[in-house]
Amino acid sequence: MDKKAYLLKMPSLETLKGQTFFERDIEKHLVIPPEWQRETDQELLLYALFQLGPFSHGQGLTIANGLRRTLLNNIIGFGITSVKFEPKWTDISKEVSIHEYSTIPGIWESIFEVIENLKKIKIRREDSPFEPFEKQVIRLTQDKPGVLRADSIKLPPFFKVLNKNQPILSMMSSNLILDIIITIETQTGNNLCDNQFIHVNEVCLPIKWVNYVIKSDPLLGSKSAESLFFEISTDGTITPQEAISKAADICIDLYSCFSTGEKEEEIITNNVTIEDLGLSVRAYNCLKRANIYTVTDLLTKSKSDLLAMKNFGKKSADEVYEALQNRLGIDKLKK
Repeated sequence: MDKKAYLLKMPSLETLKGQTFFERDIEKHLVIPPEWQRETDQELLLYALFQLGPFSHGQGLTIANGLRRTLLNNIIGFGITSVKFEPKWTDISKEVSIHEYSTIPGIWESIFEVIENLKKIKIRREDSPFEPFEKQVIRLTQDKPGVLRADSIKLPPFFKVLNKNQPILSMMSSNLILDIIITIETQTGNNLCDNQFIHVNEVCLPIKWVNYVIKSDPLLGSKSAESLFFEISTDGTITPQEAISKAADICIDLYSCFSTGEKEEEIITNNVTIEDLGLSVRAYNCLKRANIYTVTDLLTKSKSDLLAMKNFGKKSADEVYEALQNRLGIDKLKK
């Protein structure tokens, strides 16, 4: 049976509050869209219910446990990791020792409270939420009384603050100019803090909770077939769709070390000609004279077979090995 995943239409989060997962009438929401849809509704940035299957009896539990553990432990977010405060007074010269439990004259909140406010700021990356990126250093300046909010953070392209009204601090003095330097990076738990910076977040796990239930597949009407209903809630920095796709990729990668790789290699080399390898004229002509026209043909030959060909020496063989490695990631020929 072909396995499929569906994003199901669900009621709003307000409707779901106060209910346990098993109290919800899942079958009532089995309105399956024609394809996996990317919803623009803000609520579906936070919550989604998926149907996966059909599976043979017992397979649903195996997949559910692996996905749930991966979602809760291996999906790492990013955000503000450290902060530095640089206060200046226009009326007098002051020396202030700034640390996590100190205060800045003219600021209503303590440093600890400001850090707690920074932790609440949610930043989403619109293009590729899981791709590595360079640490971003951003400077904020507050030079007049008022509330500094998250919408003052000027982010690079493709980055977006979700809760722009989140307050950072309240300035009470008109004689204070406060520069705040923040760093934004992937929160792995191993982020190093530069000198005079204060840690904000050590690690960010964007998955709030994951639940699942396994039921006999109502669409097939078979007791031996079952569907996995999987619900995910995030903090909005990634969508549930992005989270479950990334978790599946992680699980596949973990199991890939046990695979022989034969199917993958066949797909890669299918219909790839030796012209695509960018070989020298000498090596190319030698292969054509031996009736080797595609990479699939080439992979049926051993090293000794190639060296036995007329005018095909060790230099040409090394050239072929290097081309296979650089262009297709194939590091060996048939023995």
